[in-house]
Amino acid sequence: GMRKHIVFPTLLLFLLASCEENNVDTPTAGSPPIAGYPRLSVYSINVDSILATAGAYQIVVDIRVNVTDPDGREDIQSVETQVFRPSASSPFLTQRLQDAGTLPDSTPGDGTFSGSVSFTTTRAQTGVYRLRIEARDVNNLKSTRTECILFISRNNASTSLITQSLIAPD
Repeated sequence: GMRKHIVFPTLLLFLLASCEENNVDTPTAGSPPIAGYPRLSVYSINVDSILATAGAYQIVVDIRVNVTDPDGREDIQSVETQVFRPSASSPFLTQRLQDAGTLPDSTPGDGTFSGSVSFTTTRAQTGVYRLRIEARDVNNLKSTRTECILFISRNNASTSLITQSLIAPD
């Protein structure tokens, strides 16, 4: 009777140990980087506050995002932002962000990746722009994409007339 009680727990322990060992021996590519939500220097721009050059408006926005990696900061290979025009399914601009301490990045190696996004737009292209972040590690694993919105507006003639004709009460 005594022998059965010893064999069973030993066998169970062996099975548990072999499962654990298989997990350890399986080569893994590591964990993907984790991108936070991007922060912009400005979230709304009215093109009528900018001087047009040949009907085009120059838009410049600084972008910052915190990126971490469970495998260590040195595992992060690249951090990019993709800029999408209103209702576009593919980006018209891709900009690499860096963490080297050169402007607009303030502190090197702190995990905050920064860059300046610069593009031209027309009055017809005003609307909701999306800025998407994607980080990749040395194993080419991609982070979950995070996005924020930049609203580029213009003054419409009718809105301007209505605003100008309003009289504030004394």
